[in-house]
Amino acid sequence: MKIIIKTLLLLFFINTTAQVTPILDHTWTIEKIVTEDETIIADLNAFGEYDQLNFSDQFSSGGIAFFYYFLPDCESHVVFLENEQSFYNEILGCTLNSDSSDIGDYYNQVFIQGSEVVTFDSEVISQAFGPFNYNFRYEGDLIYLDITNTNGEVATFWTSTLSNEDFDKTNFLIYPNPVSNQLHIASDQAKIEQIIIYNLNGKQVLKVDFLEDQTIDLSNLAKGMYLVKVQTETESLTKKLIKK
Repeated sequence: MKIIIKTLLLLFFINTTAQVTPILDHTWTIEKIVTEDETIIADLNAFGEYDQLNFSDQFSSGGIAFFYYFLPDCESHVVFLENEQSFYNEILGCTLNSDSSDIGDYYNQVFIQGSEVVTFDSEVISQAFGPFNYNFRYEGDLIYLDITNTNGEVATFWTSTLSNEDFDKTNFLIYPNPVSNQLHIASDQAKIEQIIIYNLNGKQVLKVDFLEDQTIDLSNLAKGMYLVKVQTETESLTKKLIKK
């Protein structure tokens, strides 16, 4: 369904990042897309990674602030709405190749481009998809980003508030990563009490009361990405783990 907007919309687009800072501050890893008929779980791309969404390279034109992103084979500009957690998506171009993940292709080709088309009476942006609403959920040191399109489908992304650099500063060592079957976790500073592993649906798949120098058997886990939560006496830290 195409919507034609004849009014001057420049007043509705932001020229600062104050309202949308949380979504701009992180790189978001895609987890799943929920439609009316199915739930599509993230799959690995050709590089053995999960596709990520990162809004970057802000520029202004005609009083409108644009943000660029690439996921995974489509280039887009995003324009956020002032005082609302929503945005319009302007597709710049897409290429088809075998490097994409299936869920990444779905996000670009169906989730975005299957949404309503909006035509603006503006020389700066003539046509876009949306609006897309978004919200955040906080669980421990993880943040979940839910983006809803005009068809009611929801794409879920996640990020950790703890960077790999911060994790490494605590002198935790998780190896090998990627892992085949046997996982080792060690720390020369903190006593590790418990290891909990979650899949991308947030379901707990393994819980271990940790003993020093213990090897964790992951042979029963399917290939894919997991979240490893390391629990000590004073804190809990989460790191991504790939099972190959």
